[in-house]
Formats: sequence, C-alpha cells, structure tokens
Amino acid sequence: RIQIAREEQHMTQLELAKKIGCTSQHISAIERGAKTPTLETSRAKNAAATGVPNNAEKTALIPLITIK
Repeated sequence: RIQIAREEQHMTQLELAKKIGCTSQHISAIERGAKTPTLETSRAKNAAATGVPNNAEKTALIPLITIK
C-alpha cells in the first residue's frame, strides 16, 4: 500500500525517503514487506509526509506507511 500511495503522489522512493528521514533502501524494504515499521514510527512518518500533526491519527488520513 505504501507504494500505491507514494506513486499516487508522484513521488520516487528517494523523494519519500528524504521527506520522512530514512533511506530509499528502507522504503524499498517496507514496500517489499521485508521490514515493518513500528506504530509510533508510522505515525511520525505519516505526519512528516502529509503535513498532518501526529495527534491526528484518528482522522481519515491516506496511510503512507502501512502496519502489518
């Protein structure tokens, strides 16, 4: 789902990685299912990528980082 959301935003893995403060390799691993971010990391990265405050997770956000 992260890949779909990223592509809908017309972003490369590198662009998303720079925006949320990780590497493009990490984004790739998450998209492949090789890594799963923690809930807190996901919320922080969603906030960073969307500009929506971290405490707004109860609102209808498009999840950029999925949690398995």
